[in-house]
Formats: sequence, structure tokens, C-alpha cells
Amino acid sequence: MIEEINESLEVTPPGSGGTSSGSGGGGSGGGGGNEDLAKELARTLARTPFEQVTCRRVGDHYYRCNWWTLQDTNSYDNPSMLGSLVTTSRISKSQFLHARRVGGKLTVTVVTR
Repeated sequence: MIEEINESLEVTPPGSGGTSSGSGGGGSGGGGGNEDLAKELARTLARTPFEQVTCRRVGDHYYRCNWWTLQDTNSYDNPSMLGSLVTTSRISKSQFLHARRVGGKLTVTVVTR
């Protein structure tokens, strides 16, 4: 479901090896040091044209990423209220990711239990 975005991003889906422990921390594991990759992840992860992705670091090399989608405002009692007046986005997808920079490449693994 998550796909490779560009040549510098390598994504491992759940269950196909790679680092996927859900411990949320512990050790550098070699490569990448203690670099916060949240902004780079948010820029490079796959999304649909109207989705926004946010990522937050939750531990050493572990990130929580949310895909936000605009909601339909037709059911609102005042659908002309747009922008920051009302919340019109909802999380459509959320994943825990393990991300490191190895050899200049961003390596991302979906974390499963």
C-alpha cells in the first residue's frame, strides 16, 4: 500500500522483513544517528492529491504519521464556513513508521505488532 516515492526513499511494507519492532525506542541501530526525519517523511510519503501528511517523532527512529483528508461540508448547518473557522479535515490513515537514513537513503518500515 505504501509505495516508493523516489530513488532516495526505500519503503518496506509490513511483514516483509526489515526493522519492525514496536518498542518505540532504544539504540541507534547504526545509520542516521539521532536525526529527526519527521519533516522529510511528511514531504516524501505517498499521498492522494488532496491529502496532507503530518509526522511526529515518538522515539529513536520511530514516527507516527497521519494522512489528513478534507471532509465534505454539505452536511454542515452552515457549509459556507470554511478555513480555520471549523475543522474540515479528518485522519483518513495513520501508521507508525521506523525511519533511518542508511547510506544516504531514507529507509522506512511500517511498524506492526
